[in-house]
Amino acid sequence: MATPEIIWLGSEPEAELLEALQDAFGREAVRVEPELQEGLELLAADPARFAIAIADPGPAAWAVGALVPRIKQINPAIEVLVISGGFGWQELELPRYQRPIMLSRPVSPDALVSCTAKLLEYAELSHNYGQLSRSMSQRLALGRKNVETSLALLYGLRGVGMLTVRRDGFLTLYDSEVRRLTGSSPGELTHISAWVASLAADPDQAEKILSALESYWQEGAGRKDLKFEIRRPDGRSRMLSLSVLVLVSDKGDPRQLVLLLHDPKDKAAVGEYEKLLDSGQLGVYAYYPDQGFVRFSPPALELLNQSFSLELTASGVLGRKLGDLGLPADQARTWQDILDRTAAGHPPAKIKPLGAPGRRRFSHRVLAPLPQGEEGPAGVVALVRPREEGEAQRRMPLAGGVAGLTLQAIPYPVLILEAVRATGDEITDFKGVGLNLAAWKTLGRVDFFRPGMPLAELFPDQAAAERLFREAAEVCEHGGQVSLEIGVRTGGARSGSRLFFFWVGQVGDGAALMFEDVTTQREQERRQQQYRHIFAHMEEAIIVTDTEGIIIDWNPAAEKMFGYSKKDVLGKDTLMLIPDGRSQEVGRETRSVLREGDVWKGEYEFVRKDGSRGMALSVFALLKDDHGMTYGSVGLTHDVTERRRLQENLTLQSQELQEKNIALNTLLRHAEQERVRACEQVASDVAQRITQRIHQVLDHAESPEMVKDLAGLLLSDLGRRPEGGKIDPADPTLTLSEKELEVARLIRSGKTSEQIALLLGKSTDTVRLQRISIRKKLGLTRRDHNLANYLNKLDLI
Repeated sequence: MATPEIIWLGSEPEAELLEALQDAFGREAVRVEPELQEGLELLAADPARFAIAIADPGPAAWAVGALVPRIKQINPAIEVLVISGGFGWQELELPRYQRPIMLSRPVSPDALVSCTAKLLEYAELSHNYGQLSRSMSQRLALGRKNVETSLALLYGLRGVGMLTVRRDGFLTLYDSEVRRLTGSSPGELTHISAWVASLAADPDQAEKILSALESYWQEGAGRKDLKFEIRRPDGRSRMLSLSVLVLVSDKGDPRQLVLLLHDPKDKAAVGEYEKLLDSGQLGVYAYYPDQGFVRFSPPALELLNQSFSLELTASGVLGRKLGDLGLPADQARTWQDILDRTAAGHPPAKIKPLGAPGRRRFSHRVLAPLPQGEEGPAGVVALVRPREEGEAQRRMPLAGGVAGLTLQAIPYPVLILEAVRATGDEITDFKGVGLNLAAWKTLGRVDFFRPGMPLAELFPDQAAAERLFREAAEVCEHGGQVSLEIGVRTGGARSGSRLFFFWVGQVGDGAALMFEDVTTQREQERRQQQYRHIFAHMEEAIIVTDTEGIIIDWNPAAEKMFGYSKKDVLGKDTLMLIPDGRSQEVGRETRSVLREGDVWKGEYEFVRKDGSRGMALSVFALLKDDHGMTYGSVGLTHDVTERRRLQENLTLQSQELQEKNIALNTLLRHAEQERVRACEQVASDVAQRITQRIHQVLDHAESPEMVKDLAGLLLSDLGRRPEGGKIDPADPTLTLSEKELEVARLIRSGKTSEQIALLLGKSTDTVRLQRISIRKKLGLTRRDHNLANYLNKLDLI
């Protein structure tokens, strides 16, 4: 789809609005045409160019009522947005499917941009759905054509009334037989609920009918039969048989309900059914195990004779059992098994056509059990038709003429195969009789094809050719269709294998192959599956939003982090995860950054489902499509609550360590000052004692003996023994180590353990241990002996 453009029709837009549109969608993507006629001519010249038409008629409301239909006539896919001056779409008198989006004045730039973006998104989705529908319709067209042909046959058939119901419940079609059977005519745009309620003889039955119809919408397939007792306007009651068929769209969604009404007692309707069954190629038969065939219509009998090369008459079939018809044993057993399973209420889901080899044309289309009451076992009623449209079609050439031109016009790769049969009518090979240009290009061999080419030459890949032969032979012999995916080498032995999707269906005495290369598609699906696996198993929370911040997806890690399941948050604003005081601020900040096309990263406080709070670190980036249009954002979020708590604890511990370090440095500084003061005090004490001794010596200079004693005391004060003095071996101080002597001297001087530890740079525990050791070596075992006093009595060196 090309880059869509926006056209502004009518009054000149305000500068603020025009600037907002150009900033959001590009300056070249917005076209302003004040003249309506020129704008319509521009639309008509290139209808696919514009996706959105913004109409600003000013006060002339009537102009919109004429303008919108003209735009829709040019291109129904164009979405219309009208800026009104106070009037609503009710005043425009437009059909529902043509009603535009209305914005009342004054219009804010944000509201205009948001509405336009949503309409562009809707237009793109419609375009994609259209492509998907066209692709699927190639495969569904045949079935839908048959259904519509059958309905056209039933429409107007005497005795059968037909109504069709849209998904919103309104009737869209009814015929004259509905009026004849019910005595009333549905009005225009009559709702099914109102119509059923007006006819039902019992309100409970009306509710039952409506509930059944709603269930058919939900199931989206199948055919249902109901009994519907009505009360006609003339007062008479009537029991009708109501058959409901579900029609699906090209995408496989329920599109319409078809209601078929008839009166089982209506002889006219019975006559019409009899004529229908006795004509054409649709045959019917009824069979009871104890009675044999009780009904065998002429088309069914003719088809039976053609399929088994018999010449049976109606009298030769009616009243006879299946085993008496002279059929091949294997075919008789297969047919009997079909009848037994159907009578038991379990008809086979897929039934192969019956018949002699090469003539298997007796195909069952509808099977249903047929109750016989209490007198005998249940029987079977069946509708049959030929598997092929006719023997002439079986041999119809397909390579040339109109068929060949039609084949070449098909844009999808198509290959037509014709069966090659042996003498016993067994398929031995297939030859190509038609191949369009799209198939040539897909197979990568543009000039290789020639009519009559064997299947093995069309597909040199032996495994692929064998698989296609088996599937084509099965379809050709038994009808139906099959889909499969196989790997095929298309460009020679060295080329890699490509994955192809094949649809195989019967065409005449052969098969048609529609195929496409799905290698890229499957690779994308595989990558998408990998992305979904990563998305589901990542430990980080992933949040995906639209352009308005509405959550459209998130992974299990987000459920674990925030406490909300995906179901709880889908469709809600991400601001629900932010505390009230911060939500608006965070919302403005993130949207402002994302609007400029940047990546937003930041920390914020969030609230869990249970009310607890945490801290999150998030990175949000924009999501853009192939055209550069922003359609949302994706965010990767970490729960950093525990990390923040650890950081705060580390900060507190660091502060405590700093405070303790400062206190320790202060203590060490004080200890050093105390040690210096202690040393100075010791030096002062020693100097004072020396001075005192010297004065004593000088005072007794006349007495040599006294001088000698005083000199000895002086030497003792200085820590030295008199020369020539003898050491007493029994002196207990000799057992002390040098460090213990140092401690002992300080103890004798009256120092405490703490002071000694500071003076000597030791721990208090070490000093205490040394005190204990000194007491033991000096023999002071009693605790009442004072160590300092005892040391004062000793002569410490």
